[in-house]
Formats: sequence, C-alpha cells, structure tokens
Amino acid sequence: TQVSLHDRRVVHVEALARWQHPELGWISPAEFIPLAEQTALINPLTDWVMQHALQQNRQFLDAGHALKVSINASPASLSEDGFDDGLLQRCKALGLEPQHIELEFTEGMLATNSTRAIDQLSNLRKAGVAVALDDFGSGYSNLSYIAHIPADVLKIDQSFVRPLKQAGDDDFLLCHIISIAQGLGFRVCAEGIETAHAFDRLRELGCEEGQGYFMARPMAADRLLDWLGTRH
Repeated sequence: TQVSLHDRRVVHVEALARWQHPELGWISPAEFIPLAEQTALINPLTDWVMQHALQQNRQFLDAGHALKVSINASPASLSEDGFDDGLLQRCKALGLEPQHIELEFTEGMLATNSTRAIDQLSNLRKAGVAVALDDFGSGYSNLSYIAHIPADVLKIDQSFVRPLKQAGDDDFLLCHIISIAQGLGFRVCAEGIETAHAFDRLRELGCEEGQGYFMARPMAADRLLDWLGTRH
C-alpha cells in the first residue's frame, strides 16, 4: 500500500509478483524478474500481471475503495509497439478510468533511451495515467535524463530510507533528493518506511507519499480488502 504522509490516507496499491513453486517454495521476485527480463518471458508476465491488477482494482472500486493501482512495466514492454493502446483498451473494457492507474518503470528504461518507450509514456500521461519512476537512486541516476522524462512521481529507493531509525541519523542525501525532485515538478514517494521516526521525518521533509512495513506489509487482495474495511 502507498499512503499520504500528510493524513495517512491510503492512495495507491501496488501489484507485486510472487512465485510459489511446487518444489522450491516461495521464490523472490528479485530472483525471477531479472531472469524474465533477459528473455521473451517478461512481456507475457507483464501482460498477466496487468490484467489481474486491473481486474482487482475493479473489485476495489466496486467495494467502495477509490484507489489507484500501480503496475510495474519493464523496458521491453514499454518498447513494444501498442503497449499504451493495449493498456487503455483493457481499462475501458473493465470500466476503469485512466486515472485509476499508475504505471511504474525503473531507471533501466532511461539507460536504453528508447524513443518508443518515451512516446508511449507520454501518450499514457496525456490520457490520464499517472507515471512513476521507481527505485530512484538504485542505479546510475542521471539528472539530465530525469529532468526530461514524462513522469509524475519519483519513488525514492528504500536504501535511502531504511537507515532512518532514530533522531540524528544521516538524511543529507534524502533531503536533497526530495528537494531536487520537487523542484523538477515530481510528486515524491519514499519506499521502505519501517519506523515511526522515518515516517515523521519524511513528512517533515515534505515528502508527499510513502510505502513500507510501518504502514502495511504485502498481502493478498482478499486480505487487503478486509484491512481497508477495518482501517476505514
């Protein structure tokens, strides 16, 4: 879940891929997603996640929870011709508005510098889909790229947030990342908030949104619906 740091209101849910292998048990996405990205499997995997996430968001809306659902897209998917139209058509078929969707991509797409990917992100933004740069700072962040990418949200990687455990912990880089991002017009979301101190400090720094174990751990959709009902 992703919450407003101002009033703790839940504003987004993110679709997370998890693999329960019949013999190996739970396999982390940190293991299978990079492998899928090296093969042709990443596109059908993205397609499957997208369809299920949109269907689930339809259920959230029907239950009275007006949330955006965040979906991760790989550089390969974004470079695939017709990705933008396909996403918008799926939304229409389920009676979803583009404003119900946030599409996330990582810095890897910036490295490929794909014109088609940039064009499709621009088209989706014009249609009303929010676009987020995920895990900022985990790779080779290039401010000259970031200043020109078609995105609304910058999500700060958890490696900058998790060290915030108590008063006096170093937050120099975090302060400047938030300042630069907001100066470029991004809404800022901090990943990996695990303590009350981190939550409060990020709010003091002006960070708009956050996600992490302090608010809620990842959970299945049915449990999330129950949790949202209890929370409200």
